[in-house]
Amino acid sequence: MNTEKNEDTLVRNYKDSVFRMLFNEKKNLIELYNALFDADYDEDTPLEFETIEEVLFKTIKNDIAFTIEDRYIVLVEHQSTINENMAVRDLVYFSTIIQNMFSNKDFYRRKALILPNPFFIVLYNGTEELPDFETIRLSDQYRLEEENPALQLTVKVYNVNEGSATELLNKCKILWEYSRFVAIVRKYAEEGTMNNEVVQKILKECREEGILTEFLDKHGEEAVNMLFLEMTEEEARELSKEDGFSEGFDEGIQEGMRLTAQKMKQKGIDLAVIAECTGLSEQEIETL
Repeated sequence: MNTEKNEDTLVRNYKDSVFRMLFNEKKNLIELYNALFDADYDEDTPLEFETIEEVLFKTIKNDIAFTIEDRYIVLVEHQSTINENMAVRDLVYFSTIIQNMFSNKDFYRRKALILPNPFFIVLYNGTEELPDFETIRLSDQYRLEEENPALQLTVKVYNVNEGSATELLNKCKILWEYSRFVAIVRKYAEEGTMNNEVVQKILKECREEGILTEFLDKHGEEAVNMLFLEMTEEEARELSKEDGFSEGFDEGIQEGMRLTAQKMKQKGIDLAVIAECTGLSEQEIETL
């Protein structure tokens, strides 16, 4: 493996996730949509990507938004402990979409604005024990409980880890393969350093099982390293929470980045790559 070339690719694409690399391919996203909505669309079906950059997710990009058949879908991959504010975050996301769809004067016209039907979906593949399926509602966070709240937003959460959400995974081969890929990388990541030898072992295991063959033929080493970094950052975030870093948003983010850098350094990742991913200087990373 050309290490220098691989690291350059990793730096360039770090803010995108493996999830987005895979499901930004239309054929894969159509297959996933069909499984979620019991549809039967093919690759010729009109689909527009509507993902908003830099609205909710400031580090790894693990969200995809798109419109299809007058539906607006916000699809999020979630690896860490499930966030109970997902409904609030999706409300902000969709509000931003509406603002982008129309000019300010449109909101004051007599004629009703026509909106796509929104759907909010989370695919969870973290290590926390969750049911195969659950629903998060915006109204669950209201101070007062009301039978029919004036504003409601519902998020459907699917646990797509191996052995979970079996019906959905059976419907969507590409999602099942991605779930298996995550499990394989996680197994090796828990054992220690992610180096060239380990990367090749992971790719060999995936090839033998027929996992994401086309995707990994094109992005193999890059995808393994990226997913490992995603897991490392999620682990650092959890450590940050456990250690009680809650004195301020900016301070918490900075501490999270330092913890991420420390974990990445312990895994033997090049300092230049760590610096690009975390925003810290190489000098600061050396002291961790």
